[in-house]
Amino acid sequence: MRGQWFIDGTWQPLEEEESNLIEQEHLSRFRGQQMQESFDIEVSKPIDGKDAIHSFKLSRNHVDWHSVDEVYLYSDATTSKIARTVTQKLGFSK
Repeated sequence: MRGQWFIDGTWQPLEEEESNLIEQEHLSRFRGQQMQESFDIEVSKPIDGKDAIHSFKLSRNHVDWHSVDEVYLYSDATTSKIARTVTQKLGFSK
């Protein structure tokens, strides 16, 4: 099972390399924690000075987690809230 990361509001997927790095960091920090039951599809809300509980640096930007399901991607130009979906591969393992 793995997650795919998207820009909140547009559902544009992040580049696969960045998405994989964010997913690895997310699982290492938040594996086993429950997300909220319903997922609101809405435009990003301001953070209002809320402190991040975890941060992760990428090559051109960084990611801040404010909770298991409130995650923001920061770049030099813009801030975007990102969302995660989970898929499970079907088939046999070697």
